[in-house]
Amino acid sequence: MPRAPKRPLIYSEKINTPKELARFATPEEAAVYRAERLKCDRLAEIGSGIAAQTMAFSLVCKKVLGIEIDPISLRIAKNNLKKAGAKNTEVIEGDALDENLIKKVEEFRPEIIFCDTQRPEKSKRTLSEIKPDIFSLLEKYSRITDKIAIEIPPYTDDIERLSRKFPLEKEFISINGKLNRLTLYFNSLRTCEVSIVEVRTKEKISGTPKKSKDKNCEFSDAPKIGMYLGIINPAVALSGMTSNLCEKLDSKIIPLDGKDYFISDSPKKTSFIEYYEILGISEAKEESVSKELGRLNAKDAVIRYRISPGSYWKERKNLERGLNGSRTVHIFNYQGKKIFCERWANTAN
Repeated sequence: MPRAPKRPLIYSEKINTPKELARFATPEEAAVYRAERLKCDRLAEIGSGIAAQTMAFSLVCKKVLGIEIDPISLRIAKNNLKKAGAKNTEVIEGDALDENLIKKVEEFRPEIIFCDTQRPEKSKRTLSEIKPDIFSLLEKYSRITDKIAIEIPPYTDDIERLSRKFPLEKEFISINGKLNRLTLYFNSLRTCEVSIVEVRTKEKISGTPKKSKDKNCEFSDAPKIGMYLGIINPAVALSGMTSNLCEKLDSKIIPLDGKDYFISDSPKKTSFIEYYEILGISEAKEESVSKELGRLNAKDAVIRYRISPGSYWKERKNLERGLNGSRTVHIFNYQGKKIFCERWANTAN
């Protein structure tokens, strides 16, 4: 699974952060959005890192206490907070599950506790690989406040094991159409079962994911020229809210290469779908594909069907051989045929 795309950090023009640490830090858009949702008088943050999220909290909270176990990150965090002018914020070193540290947090009297967990750098993870142990953290800190939020990797396999013991809201944060963060909200911070927010447009969908048997959207008939194909935001697909969005937009679903896409006669107003207008349909034979690309005045042929990474550029260069047009055409597979599309100019993303 892909890592969250790199985005600028808050106060990036003031702070000086090593690249190897900055790439793990919360980007500005996500940090500001999450700070607004957790705005309160006194907030404690476990796992401050280099203080990318901490600086955002300092802008909306009266007092912020940060906790960081790594001394190198702690030193950088203190320096970043100083450069940002965050005089209402203190960061201290400590293990979040140490009873002496917990006592210090209790004395701080936070209304809300936020934890940004440590996790191994790989595509999929389990709760047991995340530190501090989330079950222990919730048990120990719930005696201080019931308002707890925890960030974990979006691709964590066994979140349901946690939700069976601690009812939670899963909020997937998207930036410019790309999945970026997953925050879990517990107890009185929880507003629903699942939510997704595109921070650029502030569009949000929330509720209980609809199962396939519950969904009102239908599978489409064969796609036609002039229709619009919609690529679904990864946050929507991962959250299980595809059917909810399908129902909201009154759209249909079309499976291409084992993946669901939206299809409709006209593009819908949403930042969760990237729309492409269908320009042509041909047989999958190389001769037919080349002929159609020429007819469409193509210059670039972007492959959108399933192909091994090692073969992508070889096949794309073969498709583009002899093209001298001006269009960028995107090619999808559909039941032994090829669908040729152009990105809709007014798409929300």
